[in-house]
Amino acid sequence: MVQGVYVDILLVINFLVDFLLLSLLARTGGRGTQGGWRRVAAAAIGSLFSLSIFLPPLPHEDLGQLLLQVACCMLMVRLGFAWGGWRRFCKECVLLLAVSCGLFAALSLLKLFYAGTGMFVFHNAVYFHVRPPAFVLCLCGAYAFVWLIDRLLRAAAPAQRLCQVQLQVCGQCKELTGFVDSGNALVEPFSGAPVVVCDEGVAAQLLDWELLEAVHQLLRGRTDLPAAPQIRQIPFSTISQNGLLPAVKGEWMVLRPQGEGTEYWVEEFYLAVSEQPLGDGSWKLLVGEQAFHRAARQQTKERIGVSR
Repeated sequence: MVQGVYVDILLVINFLVDFLLLSLLARTGGRGTQGGWRRVAAAAIGSLFSLSIFLPPLPHEDLGQLLLQVACCMLMVRLGFAWGGWRRFCKECVLLLAVSCGLFAALSLLKLFYAGTGMFVFHNAVYFHVRPPAFVLCLCGAYAFVWLIDRLLRAAAPAQRLCQVQLQVCGQCKELTGFVDSGNALVEPFSGAPVVVCDEGVAAQLLDWELLEAVHQLLRGRTDLPAAPQIRQIPFSTISQNGLLPAVKGEWMVLRPQGEGTEYWVEEFYLAVSEQPLGDGSWKLLVGEQAFHRAARQQTKERIGVSR
């Protein structure tokens, strides 16, 4: 029996599936919500690979389809995310390939229990045979459901805690908006000084050229650089990776949480630089609770000293 396939429905369904997989990979891989348009473009390219179902049978069909899927995952990762080095690129390719294979395996298993003739699972594509009006209605319903869930989660989530951060590093003084992350417990290992994280764009505004170039090379994995006593390596650990962040000691920092009317003066801190962009446009620095605890301890010591 010959099954008719609507190319437009095929492309749209696989575009949505690919965008969902890329968004899931971004969330679990620490990519955040930035780069949405890149993921849209990558999902559009990935949906074009679904047209491979119209290709004539290959001599070694299983191997050929596997190579095609690997190529699709590599291209989608390269287009969908900013370059973070070969190690991260390979890791994200393997994760995307594994999740894709798991999804198609689950759909194939569902097909065994679903006796209808409206769902088809191919090597690199999934297809639901529905009429265009019904497909549009289902698409609108799915979008409305996802939008409702997103609104409910945002309403239940605590509001972002932002603060104005005035800091001086290498003689350069800047005032930026920071996001207070309760999960950020980064400190300099020897002194216990709190660590504030920025991206390379902010670092370029504060560090001199030599320090900025050394930080840039360290972020790219260079280990044969001459020792730079001004730079410390701060160990970090996330769900997706572990590593070291180059950091430079700052002279002073003042934290002003929004809506509180109080100031926290920090005399010793480190500014760590991340190769990944930070912030969603409303903030540029990642500030941990340790900075406020450090400031509180310093103010307590000063009050004790004055009372004596």
